[in-house]
Amino acid sequence: MKVVHLLAQKYAQAFLHLHHDTLSSKDLDHLQKVKTILADNHSLGSLLNLANQQDQKKMLALLTKQYIFSASCTQLWNLLCTHRRLFLLEAVIESILYTYNKKHAIADATITSSHALLASEQKAVEKFFAEKTGLKILYTSAVDPTLIVGIRIQSATFLWERSLRKNLQNTVLPLLC
Repeated sequence: MKVVHLLAQKYAQAFLHLHHDTLSSKDLDHLQKVKTILADNHSLGSLLNLANQQDQKKMLALLTKQYIFSASCTQLWNLLCTHRRLFLLEAVIESILYTYNKKHAIADATITSSHALLASEQKAVEKFFAEKTGLKILYTSAVDPTLIVGIRIQSATFLWERSLRKNLQNTVLPLLC
């Protein structure tokens, strides 16, 4: 395992040890959003790392204001900034989310459907996932018309799909080979 990930895990473990009881679902949602933003915009992370400490603190203050993080998250940002380890931010957030979700039997998953799902359909899919895995699902929704008629649930350890596209692939592809 890379040193960066080991160090990020240490920060995450310490953070969760101190603040596990005070983390709200809102904090976890915001952490996920920041992780996604940093993952999708690597230049943002690089810019944050290259800035001087005063500018980093200003950027972190904007981040905290935008997502309304708790004091515990703000303390973590400031600790990383003070120790010149802001380059670990994305990995620390990822480790916090992973550890928290594992401890609470929560899975991040993407529910992809051929059309936008109604709230009742979404609930039915969540219930199905929970019954199959024993996990609670934190989901993101996506629409993929190429499923034709169907749905796909995918997490880091689980993939389930029922769609016309899959049925066609399973029927037609063996005939072509």
